[in-house]
Amino acid sequence: MWTGKKVEVYEVGLDVRDPKMNLVSEFPTERAVNLWVHKDHVIICQDYGIIVTTLQGQVKQTISFPESEGPLKGSNKNSNFLVAYTMNNYLRIYDLSRRELKQVGVTRKFEDSKGPLGENIQCNINCDGTKVSILATVKINENYQTALFIYDVEVDAFHQYLFGIGII
Repeated sequence: MWTGKKVEVYEVGLDVRDPKMNLVSEFPTERAVNLWVHKDHVIICQDYGIIVTTLQGQVKQTISFPESEGPLKGSNKNSNFLVAYTMNNYLRIYDLSRRELKQVGVTRKFEDSKGPLGENIQCNINCDGTKVSILATVKINENYQTALFIYDVEVDAFHQYLFGIGII
């Protein structure tokens, strides 16, 4: 369980007739944006980085983001992959299948050769870490619209799908 300031890890009994929950550990979290449990690790996404701990709260790995990327806006986990995205429209993808988190590819700015593509609202990653969906606000002809972008990691390209004004 996560309250935003504290993590509590429980062991849940499998007997449906007499379910039991035992507190295994608890530890504080500061400035956490998201928190994910993956196998025997807790992944804490904070303002300017990611901290990986054991279920008891012992820090195993720390990944720092530069201030130029902006604070973390959110993250999404699917299977063995995590995407983290910042207020300044940067994306980072991590492979969680190893002993330590390993970044997949390079940190990618949400832009093309012409400049920014929009402002990301939410990002999600597919189960094999090859595509990231990005829900974004884009300005077209003085109007703001919602657009769906798919970032293809393997070819390092964004594909855009526009919706009408006020849709989604």
